[in-house]
Amino acid sequence: MPKKILILATNPLETERSRLDKEVEEIRTTLLLSPNRDRFEIESRGAVRP
Repeated sequence: MPKKILILATNPLETERSRLDKEVEEIRTTLLLSPNRDRFEIESRGAVRP
């Protein structure tokens, strides 16, 4: 069973807009190129709240 990598992200209203979606995609791409890609699964959630 693959290990799950959970990415939680938010961009507070008072701050400059960040590129969270692009960063998550870069992580996914890097993992796909890894020889251990079958050992991990990425799940991401945006606009999370405490």
